[in-house]
Amino acid sequence: DASPVDTITRYRDCGARIVAVKNGEADLTLWDAEGTRHLQANPVSNVIDTTAAGDSFGAGFMAGFATGESCDQAAQNAMSLAAQVI
Repeated sequence: DASPVDTITRYRDCGARIVAVKNGEADLTLWDAEGTRHLQANPVSNVIDTTAAGDSFGAGFMAGFATGESCDQAAQNAMSLAAQVI
């Protein structure tokens, strides 16, 4: 996709109710019933290895959301977890 919004549109058109588009060190684009917003990524000063950062984000987001966190809070916590893995 050409942009995070294009990705959101593609998934939304397939029936997704929540879409989080990670973009490396750039902001996360999040879409749900409240609309689209951009959440600032956590800066990582000493990148060692990005292996499993995406998996960690996914696990952190799903765990937070499943335990009652808002999408925004789940995404923030997921980004923090991914930053620790890096």
